[in-house]
This record gives sequence, C-alpha cells and structure tokens, in this order.
Amino acid sequence: MPYEKIGKNEPVCIADEVPFEIPESWEWVRLKMIAVTELGKTLDKAKNQGDYKPYLCSINVYWTGIDLSTIKKARFEKSELSKYKFKKGDLLICEGGDVGRNAIYFPLPPLQEQQRIVDKFSYQSKNGQIFSLICP
Repeated sequence: MPYEKIGKNEPVCIADEVPFEIPESWEWVRLKMIAVTELGKTLDKAKNQGDYKPYLCSINVYWTGIDLSTIKKARFEKSELSKYKFKKGDLLICEGGDVGRNAIYFPLPPLQEQQRIVDKFSYQSKNGQIFSLICP
C-alpha cells in the first residue's frame, strides 16, 4: 500500500488517491515534491518596463507541442530575464483557455531566449533519479 509522510507527521495511507498500479521500482510522488512551480509574468502596460522581448503565452501552448507561428512581445526588465526564462524540459501549463493544456519546452532557434507568461514546472533530480510525468 502507498503511504505518504509529510514533515515530522506519521505516514498516512493514500491508497484511495492512487489511480493505478505501478512497478515496485517506481514511487508515487506529489508534483510539489519533485518540481518547482513558477507563475508567468503578469502583463501590465502601465507597470511593465524594460526592453521588448518575445514571450510565449497560452496561444502558443498546445497538447501536441508549442506553436511558434504567432510570437508576441512584452517589456521585461533585465533583472526579470533569468526568472522568466525557460529551460529545456520545463512543463508549460495554461491557466486560461483550455485550463491545464500543457507542453514540454525544448529550445528551438531562433527563440532560445524565450520568456513566458504561462506557468511552468521545473523538474529537480534527487540523487540522480529520473522523474516522469504521465498525463492522461
């Protein structure tokens, strides 16, 4: 049976939350245990400053991948660039439109400096473990 331990609390059975069986060498984890969630930039013409940079938004994210046929630009300050930059393998998730629509980011020239206003999850490796996200 799968159990979950949060902090110093006693392990709790989570069998009713497990949707299907997995191999014994695998482990069920919550997304927050293996990923960092970051919201995208809020666009506000009155407040945003800096240089215009291309960005991805919900119109670019599809179940089948990322569509670069329409690229918008917004102002980003130099200090914001590293915060909003994608990394290879980031999971981009839409909040608007088809909520939950997502795609995995892989850099495509010439837009390797792409910024974002969609949310992202960055996967963190623990002791060299490989994590997979299975989406129905």
